[in-house]
Amino acid sequence: MIVCNGAGASTVSATVRDAAGANVADGTAVSLNVYAGGISTPIQTTTTNGHASSTVTPFSGIVGGVTVIVQSGSVQNSVGVLCDPSFDTDGDGCPDVREVGADWRTGGERSPTDPWDFFDVPTPPLLPSMATGLRTKAVTLGDAIAVLSYVGTTSSNPTLANGSGAVYGSDLNHNGIQDGAEYDRTPSSVSGQPWRSGPPSGAVTIADAIVDLQQVGANCN
Repeated sequence: MIVCNGAGASTVSATVRDAAGANVADGTAVSLNVYAGGISTPIQTTTTNGHASSTVTPFSGIVGGVTVIVQSGSVQNSVGVLCDPSFDTDGDGCPDVREVGADWRTGGERSPTDPWDFFDVPTPPLLPSMATGLRTKAVTLGDAIAVLSYVGTTSSNPTLANGSGAVYGSDLNHNGIQDGAEYDRTPSSVSGQPWRSGPPSGAVTIADAIVDLQQVGANCN
């Protein structure tokens, strides 16, 4: 089982035997070709001590896995390479297998490489007096309320606190992302998909809470 993000790879090996059950001669031609959803390198190879191998790389967003067709002469077989269903390429809390799905309420109709299209924020809101907020992999009214705690903060004044004590440029959960950016999104740019939020604008306003409300009910657990 491997990560199917366009970079994760697996070595597929085949043992080729003749009718008598003995390993075929060195140099026997073998092809290992991904049926769909990935690439194998090389596709054409030859045996050594009866064995042939190829590196298989599934494309990003592939769900389940890929099938490799192994053929030598007129003999053909297949082997499956499975994808890790829990992997989250963009780190937004929604696994790739969910984001390529067909239902936005279970995380689908999003991109597994866009970290901003699933607006799950740390709750309780990250504040100097309460820095324990965590993302829950689900968008609820609590997320929209947490966004309101950051209204008035901006990336242009990253150290200026609002009335709640929130600061855009802080990093209270130490994840390498400005806290303000975690509560900051732009509306969807995809027609007919209001639940698909865009990247931060650099300023948290009431509009961000409205963007979050468009996703209430989405759950990637």
